[in-house]
Amino acid sequence: MQAGRELDVKVAEALGYKVLRDKKPWMIESNPMVRNILPSYSTTWGGMGVLVEEAAKKQDIYLKVEADPHGGYEASAWDERDWINYESITAESAPHAVSIAFLEAMRIAI
Repeated sequence: MQAGRELDVKVAEALGYKVLRDKKPWMIESNPMVRNILPSYSTTWGGMGVLVEEAAKKQDIYLKVEADPHGGYEASAWDERDWINYESITAESAPHAVSIAFLEAMRIAI
């Protein structure tokens, strides 16, 4: 799946948020009183940082990213619940690789 808003929606839903698409910018809702703009998990370093922190806190999924010597980025995930270390994912950007690694660890089809 390409990096972008559709991938960000899948990530937000995997983190337990309801995504509100009725207005631009899209919002996420963790309860009826708290709404925030949908982070750009798959396209920005700031969004990737939010994902790394929330994946650990909410899902016990720990994410790691490294620069690949061939030009891309490699991300992997460790699932504390099931003691599973998932295969590494390679993508052109670190945020994209981390987003895909997280969804694979959550066993969400992309």
